Amino acid sequence: AVDGAEIANLGAGRRLTAHFTEGHARHHLVVADPSTGSVLTGDSFGMSVATHHCDLGRPFVFPISTPPDFDVQKARDDVKMILSQCDPVQRLFPAHYGVLSDVPGARQDMEDSLLAYEGLVQGAARLLRSGKPEAEVLSHLRTEYREWLRSEIQLRLGGCESHGSSCGPAQQSPPQRVCQPLRSEGCWIHEGLLGTDIEMNSEGLLVAAKKQLKAEGGRPGEP
Repeated sequence: AVDGAEIANLGAGRRLTAHFTEGHARHHLVVADPSTGSVLTGDSFGMSVATHHCDLGRPFVFPISTPPDFDVQKARDDVKMILSQCDPVQRLFPAHYGVLSDVPGARQDMEDSLLAYEGLVQGAARLLRSGKPEAEVLSHLRTEYREWLRSEIQLRLGGCESHGSSCGPAQQSPPQRVCQPLRSEGCWIHEGLLGTDIEMNSEGLLVAAKKQLKAEGGRPGEP
């Protein structure tokens, strides 16, 4: 068990530190190697989707909000804690997927995405408070989440022409978008690959909304 920060001395002045990170799940922890500026983040620094197929230079990173423990504020705290583990953090190793070497970019993705998740949770809580059936709220959340993810990926892939990528011709005047994300052909990022993530993350956001409603002392159907 890890209580606070645990340190493992490997000898020759090298050590690893482990911390609990409860934003994604209460059992989760991260391990930092300050000597290399690396942090093994598990699911606590989100999931990275490789948009390098369109030559944007780095993945898109977004939080994993699967049930039952996801908490937006704790996830924000986890991001800050993870990035304080090395001076500076040079590489992040999420469980899903690869290596994140653009740490400032990954941090911005996480902060922006958590702000969007907060809005989704609050919206779902309002619907529950109004008496909407839970299944209907989940369906609404799933649609809203899918469209948010679609827009975020489209934003990144939409400019791929300016990078002269293999997705389309070099930049034209005016620029035209040639990559269509979340589809079954063209760029590989499509809903067939992300469908499970959309479903599970939406379910986790619903659970977070129910917890928020409970913490506020409200019940479904109450004003």
